[in-house]
Amino acid sequence: MMTYEYHGTEEDYTESCDVAACHGALTEFDDDFDTTSRQTNVQNVLDLIEADLFARGIIDTAGLRNDLAAAFINWQMLSEDRSLGIHSPYYVLNILQNTLDTLNALP
Repeated sequence: MMTYEYHGTEEDYTESCDVAACHGALTEFDDDFDTTSRQTNVQNVLDLIEADLFARGIIDTAGLRNDLAAAFINWQMLSEDRSLGIHSPYYVLNILQNTLDTLNALP
């Protein structure tokens, strides 16, 4: 069974998972769903991407450079939307100005 953390409490996630259909003959005591090595493969690719991001300075020993990542996500989301804020201009301009202020404050 899958679990997730919700406000400091571990919760069971059962809404969309038919354990028997997804995972075969696992029992409630099985802790490892990686029966086909897919999770291992995903972890390996995540590790490769992390190493590349580290080499490029996007993440460092403290983790993700949140300021730069957030700036990129804000820019990409609002650029790709292509509405130029027509539905929520004040909100969009606030996001963009906060993003610009954060970038300008970086060393």
